[in-house]
Amino acid sequence: MKSTGSLFSRSLVCGGVNTASYVTATGSHFRCRKVSFHFLLWRLLQAKGTAAFCKAYCSSKEPNETASSEDSSQSGNIDKLPEPKWLPKDMQPHPWGDLEILDVRPVTQVLISCTKDPTCATNAASWQADDGTSFIGVPPSTKFSYQTVHPIDPPLRYAVDNNGYLADGVLVIPCEMENKWAVFYYNSKFIFIRRYSFFQQIFHFSHIKSSWLREVMAVVDSQITSDGNIELTKIQGRLTDAQEDSNLSPAVCQKSYLDFMMRTLVLKEESPAPLPPHITEMARAVPRTGGMWCWTQWGRDVHYATPLTESLLSRLPTPTHKLWSFSRLHVSAVRGNIETAREELARGVPPGILADDGTPLHWATLAPGDTFKQMVDLLLSYKADINAKNWLGDTMVGMMVKPEDQIELEELLARFEHVRSRGAEVNAKQGRGFTALHRAAEMGKVKLVDWLLKAGAQPDVEAMGYTPLDLAKMRGHDAVIALLSK
Repeated sequence: MKSTGSLFSRSLVCGGVNTASYVTATGSHFRCRKVSFHFLLWRLLQAKGTAAFCKAYCSSKEPNETASSEDSSQSGNIDKLPEPKWLPKDMQPHPWGDLEILDVRPVTQVLISCTKDPTCATNAASWQADDGTSFIGVPPSTKFSYQTVHPIDPPLRYAVDNNGYLADGVLVIPCEMENKWAVFYYNSKFIFIRRYSFFQQIFHFSHIKSSWLREVMAVVDSQITSDGNIELTKIQGRLTDAQEDSNLSPAVCQKSYLDFMMRTLVLKEESPAPLPPHITEMARAVPRTGGMWCWTQWGRDVHYATPLTESLLSRLPTPTHKLWSFSRLHVSAVRGNIETAREELARGVPPGILADDGTPLHWATLAPGDTFKQMVDLLLSYKADINAKNWLGDTMVGMMVKPEDQIELEELLARFEHVRSRGAEVNAKQGRGFTALHRAAEMGKVKLVDWLLKAGAQPDVEAMGYTPLDLAKMRGHDAVIALLSK
């Protein structure tokens, strides 16, 4: 879902970092398009199931997209890809000190994934309603003969947000077909799920088969430390299909791949992908081979690569981002699943725990029907702050004003009245000073503007030099202008 071009920062459903996908038709091929993860869950509920959801969204076109990596021969396209470049050593220093860096973006950011099989596309989109609970206790895939268990010594260590509390739930959901991994966290274990099967012939592109599998590839044990960090202590399974190298132990290789995936996929920090020695050798002769190997393993999530060595991890900077999850409480809030939310709260999940888009109260703004009021009251009974802010400074009141008519107007007004009666501040300002009235005025929502004014919203508040009336005039919303001019 694209931004509306509003003066405001994105709302819950207007794009953003954490997005999900739905199926669209592109000629004879199918792809997945992006929407926000929690909006996707809400939309899926309206469609009453994955099959109906996928069917409902198989009609819109993306005419400018062509496949470069799919389930048929595309060798001609592969040969025409731009050649990645090894960065010159005398160029401006990059964030990774003296590491040798291959810029693989000419490959990884150009290739796209399509399939001629709508079933595969449906399988790809089916991820988006998954909270990962179906993978709890599932061992890594036995389809590969080289599955192993390696201790991580010394452990990999990352800072944890929310005062050192990492809730069970979703860490990574694939945004589009070019994202190849999902990651969940349950019972102190990280579960790495491969969306695709590994390419059977890495550098022979006359037969590339993408089957959109739901394979557990690795399970990683962890423990929270007393200083609010998490340590990854053991890995069971295998994260890439790279052949073993006699000069590097399997434990070193898997640890390096794991650290890259934690930094890039989970923490959302730029980091170079480790190129195993045999891939590095080929990439020195033909850099495109390094880019293609990175694409087959991690798709569009990799921008740079570096040779994998024993000392690689010690030469990388300490990650600056902190770890958090889309908790089961967040997912329950947007689904309106009262019983699951009650179970999570009862077992100690903080009611104000933050994910990227805010607290469970922020997510509850999309809860279906009467479950909205029940969910709000349940969270408040556990001392949730109804005026809590997300990282953009939005309270749930600000998040309830959306450009799309996802909720019938009368129900929306009833929801506003409910949260106001529970102590929600209608004049709460987000990070740049905008209020719910600013949003409603800019979007031309006449009845909502009227309700907000009657509820005490201040019409003369300025944000970045704009009052609600200014925004209504900019958009030409005459009825709103009349209300605000009284």
